[in-house]
Amino acid sequence: MAFGCIAAHISAQAINADFLLNLKLVDIPQLFGIPIDVDVELQPAVYTTKPSPLRPLAQKIVSVCNEVGRVCRARGWKGLSDCFVEILKDIRKRGSSKPGAEFVAEIAKAIPAFDDRYEISTESKVAQILMVIVLRES
Repeated sequence: MAFGCIAAHISAQAINADFLLNLKLVDIPQLFGIPIDVDVELQPAVYTTKPSPLRPLAQKIVSVCNEVGRVCRARGWKGLSDCFVEILKDIRKRGSSKPGAEFVAEIAKAIPAFDDRYEISTESKVAQILMVIVLRES
C-alpha cells in the first residue's frame, strides 16, 4: 500500500476522499505495480490477455479504497487524515484512559474494511497498525 500511496503522491494526485472514491481497477498497475492482466501465448506469435493471478488483490485494494472514500465523503471528511484527526479529537474530549484501544475500535467502526477481526482474536489488525503509525508520527 505504501508504494501505491507514494506513486500517487509523486504523480501529484491528492489522496483525498474523491481520489479514493474514484480509484478504478485500471489505475492499480500504474500506482501499485500490480499487474491485473497477463499475456498468454496460445500458439506461436498468437497471444491473448487473461486475468493475472494478482487481479483479486488489485480488486480488493480498489474495493477498500472506494469504501474509505465513501465513508469520508459521507462524514464530511476530506480524506483519511481528517478521519484520524476527528476520531482522536473525540477520544481526547472524552478523556479516555485507553486512547489507543479506543482509536482502534473507532476506526474499525467508522470504516468497515478496517474491521478485519479473526476468530482467534477480537482485535482489528488494520486499525491497530494505523494506531502504531499515528503514535510514531505524533
